[in-house]
Amino acid sequence: MHILFKLFAVATVALPAFNVGAADHHMDSQPLSARHSDAAPVFAASGTIKAWGEDTVSLAHQPIPQLNWPAMTMHFSLDGYQGQRFTAGQQVNFTFRQTDSGYALISVTAK
Repeated sequence: MHILFKLFAVATVALPAFNVGAADHHMDSQPLSARHSDAAPVFAASGTIKAWGEDTVSLAHQPIPQLNWPAMTMHFSLDGYQGQRFTAGQQVNFTFRQTDSGYALISVTAK
């Protein structure tokens, strides 16, 4: 019984110390999706703007070898994009990353 009491006392003091490391990173204040998307790789491509909306842009892009993608037309989210707007028909270079809901534009520049 005396040994059981000592084990309980040691566990009571030692276990809270394991939580200290997790609290030091302050990651609990960031949403999980923000942590994931910031770590997602960024890809670069070129293409032609098909349509520019309020929330999405439609781009006909060239093949993207890093992703083993052929040339195709895709919709990209503008969530977080802070660059200028482009019009249909403009040829552009752009960067994007994968998000939980699809793909989001990071930057767009005219060719």
